[in-house]
Amino acid sequence: MIRYVFGDAAYPDVSSGPVMLAHVCNDVGKWGAGFTKAVEKRWPGSGERWKRVVEILDDRLGQICFDSTPADADHIVLVNMVAQHGVGTSQIRISYPALHKCLKMLSEVAKEGMGGPMIPVHMPRIGCGLAGGRWEVVESIIQETLIRAGVEVVVYD
Repeated sequence: MIRYVFGDAAYPDVSSGPVMLAHVCNDVGKWGAGFTKAVEKRWPGSGERWKRVVEILDDRLGQICFDSTPADADHIVLVNMVAQHGVGTSQIRISYPALHKCLKMLSEVAKEGMGGPMIPVHMPRIGCGLAGGRWEVVESIIQETLIRAGVEVVVYD
């Protein structure tokens, strides 16, 4: 079951241990709008690291990349999920198949716990801001991938 909490996803609750903070990125390397604006404010330089990574990714949609270099990296691993095609609000940009692929891969990593116990996944309402997705669709994908795999999921409103 997804746990919904009121708060700022850029400041996830790490009182119980490390978390993976997942969010949706676009496939063109743009950074600094939507949730990435809050990420950049909290962890300056995260956008530059992302831009260097996205330049070398082939078939970007459906890829995930972990950024554990924020100052509190021992508690938070930022998970950049490429599930938005392009930028702009003139059309829906979310790719549900890419999001499914990203969350499926993330469920495997979360279950393995990156070498330790399972790590919970925290997130804003991914893919439903600038990407234009519908939460009921995204929520069902989270259920099929993370929840079905037994991963704890916390969504911030």
